[in-house]
This record gives sequence, structure tokens and C-alpha cells, in this order.
Amino acid sequence: MSDTNSKNATSTTKSNKPNVDSHRHSKIKAEAYELASARGFKNGNQMEDWLEAEKTVDIQLSR
Repeated sequence: MSDTNSKNATSTTKSNKPNVDSHRHSKIKAEAYELASARGFKNGNQMEDWLEAEKTVDIQLSR
């Protein structure tokens, strides 16, 4: 019986992960856009914007 409960808990955890990843990705995308917008979409720093957005969002989500 505990083996069944263990499997259910594992499948629930796995099924929630895509939602968390999708939510995180959406937040990063929005934050990166805001960073690019703030500098007038100049200088082609998309990667830097994305990495900075990841840091910001990860801090927010860890609270």
C-alpha cells in the first residue's frame, strides 16, 4: 500500500513541474521584455536581459 502512495506522490510532483516551469518561463519572458523596454530595445543585449530576468524571477519565486 505504501508503494502505491509513493507512486502517486511521485506522479503528482512530476505533473506539477511543467506548470511551475511554464509559470517561471512566462515571468522571465515578461521581466526580460521590461528590461529591454527600459533601455529602448537598443544594443542587442537579449541574452543579458534574459539572464538578469532569470535572477530576478528566481529570487521572487524563492520567497
